[in-house]
Formats: sequence, structure tokens, C-alpha cells
Amino acid sequence: MRTRPFLPALLIGIVMAAILFLMWPKKGELPPAQKKPSPIVLLEFARTPQEVYDIALWQASPAEHAQMQAYLRRNIRLDTWFILAYTCFLVVSMVIAWRLSGKRWYMLAGLVMALIAGVFDFLENAQLVLILDKLSSDFQAELSRLMVYTHVKWGALVAFFISMIPFAWPTSWLGKVLSVVAGVGVVLAIGAWVTPSQSLYLAYTSVVMMLFVLLLIFEQRWRAALLQ
Repeated sequence: MRTRPFLPALLIGIVMAAILFLMWPKKGELPPAQKKPSPIVLLEFARTPQEVYDIALWQASPAEHAQMQAYLRRNIRLDTWFILAYTCFLVVSMVIAWRLSGKRWYMLAGLVMALIAGVFDFLENAQLVLILDKLSSDFQAELSRLMVYTHVKWGALVAFFISMIPFAWPTSWLGKVLSVVAGVGVVLAIGAWVTPSQSLYLAYTSVVMMLFVLLLIFEQRWRAALLQ
């Protein structure tokens, strides 16, 4: 373990990858009328009932709407396990980095951010289910809460990676890349709130997912650097 301090995080990362594979839409699972990229992400960031109707294919044929509903609900169920996995991954990664860095107390802010992201992701999923249940009635209250929960969750994830900069930046060139991309995430987080657009949402969430991958690679390269 001394030569591979981030091994527990790597193992959790493998679990995360497996869950994401299960969440990926199977062939024929999405109805032909679904043309939007990453519909579940766009649903998270929906601001108006019309946006929800468009993503859920409310005005399509009953069969296509039912197919889309089934996909969204399956994705939300699997996402519950992904939330647990990524929260554990972030917490374990931060604890290990905190110990290796000489226990810098301010890095513990990352632990708080990881827990906030997980909690608000669960709250977000609860609102998504309520919205899907209430498509034929008024769901404006749920949509308003969803907007807050979604931005807090993604913002907390970016804040977690920002809190890793004191550990990552001086370690290697890959740590610097991780730090710079985290900075880009901050810019996109602000942009997604101030000037909302679907393309910006997709860019924002893609950068955050990239940060997960970069952190996994960085952790393994950090081990390799120790062995040289």
C-alpha cells in the first residue's frame, strides 16, 4: 500500500466505470424521436416545463414517450449507485492526498464538497422522479428545486477538484493539467448559471467527468513517480 497509496481509489473508480457502462443506452433503448445528446443531463438542467416536455418526448407518440420515460427512470435508478460510488471515490482520494501532503487542514474542504455533491445529487434525483410522475400536472415547484440542487451538485464537484490543486499542482505536469482543467470547470460553472444554454451545460458536465478521469490517471502516475 505504501507504493500504491491510491489503490483503494482506483478500485472504486473501476466500480464507477462499470456503473457508467450499465447506464449507457442500449441499442434501441432510446426512441427514434430522441435527437438530443445526453438527455438525462439536459433534464437535470431543465429550467422550463417546455424543456422537460421536449426531453421526455411528452408530445411524441405514446409509445415513444413511454420508451423515453423507461430510459430516464432506469438511468436515475442506476445513478443512485453511481452517486454512492463517486462520493466514496472522492472522499477516499482526498483522505489519501491529505495524508500524503502532510495533513494540510484546508484540503479537508474537499471532503465537505464531496459529501455536499452526493447529498444534492440524491435530492436532484428525487426531484427528477417527481417531475416525471407529474408531467400531466403542475411541476413548477419541483423544477425550481431541481435547478438549485443541480447547480449545487455540479458546483460542489468543481469545488472538490479545486481543493485538490494544492496537492496536485506541485507534484507533476499531470497535476498541473488537472488544476488547469479544474479552473476551466469554475468558468463553465459560472457560465452555466449566468448564461444558460444546452451546449454550455454539456461542456460543463463533460469537463467535470474529464476531471474524474484525470484524477484517476494522476493518482496512478503519482505512484509511478514514487517508484523512480
